[in-house]
Amino acid sequence: MPQNAQYGSIQFQEKIDFFKNKLRLPTATWTDIWQQQHAKAFVVAGAMKDDLLADFQAAIAKGISGESTLEDFRQDFDAIVKKHGWSYNGGRNWRTRVIYDTNLRTAYAAGRYQQMQQLKHSRPYWQYKHSIAVTDAREEHLSWDGMVLKADDPWWDIHYPPNGWGCQCYVRTLSERDLQRKGLTVSEAPETVWSEQTVGVRTNPRTVKVAEGVDAGFAYNPGKAAWGETMQQRAYDEAKTKFANQKIWQPMIATTWQDYDRPQEIPLKPFELPDGFDVSQGKVQALKALLGGESKVYQIAGHPVLINAEFLADHLKDNRAGYLPMMVQTLEQPYEVWQSFEQHKVNGVVTLRRRIISAYEFQGKSLYIVLTVDKGVLTGWTMVPAKPKQLNKERIGELLEAME
Repeated sequence: MPQNAQYGSIQFQEKIDFFKNKLRLPTATWTDIWQQQHAKAFVVAGAMKDDLLADFQAAIAKGISGESTLEDFRQDFDAIVKKHGWSYNGGRNWRTRVIYDTNLRTAYAAGRYQQMQQLKHSRPYWQYKHSIAVTDAREEHLSWDGMVLKADDPWWDIHYPPNGWGCQCYVRTLSERDLQRKGLTVSEAPETVWSEQTVGVRTNPRTVKVAEGVDAGFAYNPGKAAWGETMQQRAYDEAKTKFANQKIWQPMIATTWQDYDRPQEIPLKPFELPDGFDVSQGKVQALKALLGGESKVYQIAGHPVLINAEFLADHLKDNRAGYLPMMVQTLEQPYEVWQSFEQHKVNGVVTLRRRIISAYEFQGKSLYIVLTVDKGVLTGWTMVPAKPKQLNKERIGELLEAME
């Protein structure tokens, strides 16, 4: 393998697999998901339909595999936009370059990371390299050019390139002999200086921590996020043996309610059935009456959530129908909204799930309600007795919204 292989110079399966395994995720803005989540999700800001995303993903996949250029993608882009009647923000040339280049560079970086992991025993050092093709260089990226760190230095978790829009920096591996031959020494990683920045001001504002020299949203290692320990073959084989034929998921983001300093017990709200609510005509009719039609879209924590009466009723036990108004109130007034990527332990499939949580006191019972949202659709809900230990297993990932 060439020691200084750069973006676009070779093709390899790891790069292709990284992109192919991404989950299509409808998003309104580029801030809807953040940093590591992009390693598992394929998004195009403003593309809210799965068939539209599928066409974009197929067009970019050709570039990932070396079968097309930016100009080819632009032709595909024009055809896709016309086919779906999609209205997008920004100029056509600028938008296509951002979509195409960002996906290709990130896929390349993730693929290289996977290859470099396989060489760590013989090439345990990594060198940051600034591309000579860039004329308008970032000062910080230039200052890192040539720096050698150990491959497992935590600095790479934040600064593994690309480190911003249009960044063409890359990393090459080195052996002990390379260091001696080139007269290189292993450095101490520069201190990471953080600041707060508000992004998505016009569409989905959020205040985030930004590392100096790294554009907002790029302070992560796409390869490590995609191929963490849980994705290794050994772990897969063990899970496949242990959990054969079982549907068991594990969270890929470990933060919990404690990390956000949230109360262990969710306060109970008194609940009463609305006047006129009737389930005697069946679950579908009762749900249509609550929604005011066959379906309804709620905006929750800045994200659309679709409820379709017939779809949800098919997944609803008869004895739960009487609690449908409680589900609707949870959508309208959630106590917490959580988001996390989860991986199926047997088949390795990864999905982005959101959980909407509230708690109620109703007819002498204390109940927690947990609604599950997959790909922007409400796919199920759970009612459990008000026992914090059981509910807190659901309060994991990124806290998108919280009521005080």
